[in-house]
Amino acid sequence: MTTPFGRMSIFQTINEVTKTDIITDRLTQAIESGLLKNGERLPGESEMARMFGVAPITTREALEQLRSQGLVETRRGRDGGSFVTSDQRRNIKRLEHSLATMSTMELKNHRALYIALVSSSARIASEEASDGERAGIQHAIEDLVTSLERQTPDSSIQECLSYGHQEMQIHTEIAAATGSSHLVNTLIRLQEELHHLLWIRFTDSQQVEFLAKQYAYAAHLLETGQNQLFERRITDIVIVGFSWLAERRIQLLQQQADPVNDDTDDANHQGSQIYETPLEISHRIRDLFGGYGEMLRQWELQLTERSSQGILSKQQFDELSRQLTHPLLASDRLVVGAGLIPSPDFLPNAPWHSSWWTSQWSSRNSNPSVEAGRKTSAEAAGPSIQPLRISDNPQSASFYDFTAQDWWQAPKTVDGLHITGPYFDYICSNRPTLTLSRPFYVDRRFAGVTGLDLDAGEMEQRLDGLLLKLERPAVVINNGSRVIASTNTTMLCGDLVRDIAQLHAKALISCGSASSSVGSSTSSGTGTRKSTPESLTLAVF
Repeated sequence: MTTPFGRMSIFQTINEVTKTDIITDRLTQAIESGLLKNGERLPGESEMARMFGVAPITTREALEQLRSQGLVETRRGRDGGSFVTSDQRRNIKRLEHSLATMSTMELKNHRALYIALVSSSARIASEEASDGERAGIQHAIEDLVTSLERQTPDSSIQECLSYGHQEMQIHTEIAAATGSSHLVNTLIRLQEELHHLLWIRFTDSQQVEFLAKQYAYAAHLLETGQNQLFERRITDIVIVGFSWLAERRIQLLQQQADPVNDDTDDANHQGSQIYETPLEISHRIRDLFGGYGEMLRQWELQLTERSSQGILSKQQFDELSRQLTHPLLASDRLVVGAGLIPSPDFLPNAPWHSSWWTSQWSSRNSNPSVEAGRKTSAEAAGPSIQPLRISDNPQSASFYDFTAQDWWQAPKTVDGLHITGPYFDYICSNRPTLTLSRPFYVDRRFAGVTGLDLDAGEMEQRLDGLLLKLERPAVVINNGSRVIASTNTTMLCGDLVRDIAQLHAKALISCGSASSSVGSSTSSGTGTRKSTPESLTLAVF
């Protein structure tokens, strides 16, 4: 469900993350990125607990998780302790795995904040920094340039990742020169959330050459007092870095899709992948979304039949919603929310009521070495399914006017399945989301919508897997002109396509039939209802 910005964001979902998970994730990133080096001895459990401000049992559990992942080993004896066991190639593979499994929407979300922070910091710092602070920034940039210019083909992955640490220091120095601890802390947290993925590009020799020139020019601009150009240069470097990550993500997915190892010397194996036709892929996409569309149609039919037996009370409506949605929420990890949303005048004495349920599964183990199919006890128990709690009082700060949202407006005028998004859902899942909705009717009049929320990141991964079976780059666009998935790096997931008519080699995909309760065309108080729209467009470049 989409939500307005502003006050409603105050009430966004709070994810439950344990202190153990936070410590494990932080240490994992430090090891993968090279901040903690192979063989380095970690503080003891008690000392680490004191440093993190947690109980010793928490650090003990975190170290146990790191040992299970092969990132730490514990030795006994007088010289014993917990030591980092870092393998360079394994570290880069783990970082690349994080990139490949990160949704484009998440990547763009990180990019927006990173650009805002670096740009603002560079602007403020160039105006307010002292001579000493400017000299510190200058020195940090020159150190990185010197390191990059010394790189050779024999440079280790650890050396390359160390350049990423140097770049992080530059950005931190710039933020610190603003005098704002908020900027510094926000930037550091953002780098951790991004898993330091920008560091990977320093393993690309072309990027290293490009970055050496760009940072050398930035140092010149800072030294000569060209503040605006310095800000622009630093910002552009970050923008290009995220573009590189988007391209690298597609390359990694292509490598996963192609069974041939890139390092093979057998030329006969190259290009052996068997591609599918756009028509075949469009049918697969139709089936993927069509299954959910048919589920919503069945909900619509049951709701229409139940309403024909008499006026539903609020309690009866909620119970029907629970019966229809819970089996899906409990069995499909792609579905993160589902429910029935009636018109404000549908339920007696319950205007603005919504019957929506959310599901939250335990976090997946991101370690690619974990055996496939192995489930934790929490996963075996299923997700936590909770009703969405929002105010039905228009005067409340948490009031949510669902009738103004795209997923509500479109079904009012056109029958069939409607796909809204991807967008960041700040009220339900607090993640990139796709909302599928279709109308239901009582006495042949629009009475509300049935709908479900899909994890847009998971759906993007599935659609990317299909698009990579095509010989050429392609995109999937919803009927709101928003990109849902793409293997074209110039058109990313979440982008708005201004002129679909200009795209060539298009296939229109209908993912749901018109409402069986009203037929393909319905006369209402607002005029004649249109027939089912084409839900998606597949464009091949």
